[in-house]
Amino acid sequence: MNWTVRPATPDDAPVVPEIARESWHAAYDEFLGADRVGNAVAEWYAIEELEASILEAADRENATFQLAERGGDGDADLVGFAHAGVHADDADVATAELFRLYVRPDV
Repeated sequence: MNWTVRPATPDDAPVVPEIARESWHAAYDEFLGADRVGNAVAEWYAIEELEASILEAADRENATFQLAERGGDGDADLVGFAHAGVHADDADVATAELFRLYVRPDV
């Protein structure tokens, strides 16, 4: 099985909420309830905002939005994503932050 990690593109934006939805339901339904989890994913993973996040990460030297793929040769399955960047808290300190890291539960 081939595994690849690559930068996300705006064309990948529709699969990111799918991965988030699967991950969030598996992790949080018991505590928050399926409806609350579904609503949160719908709000926090709107396609237009994801496309903007992906483009912003690609344009910044100190940010990244990566996708994990399983398979290859034209039949790769997107199975996870990570989004990270650096924030300048003040003039002397920069803090790296992992914004999102989710993988399909079956992986």
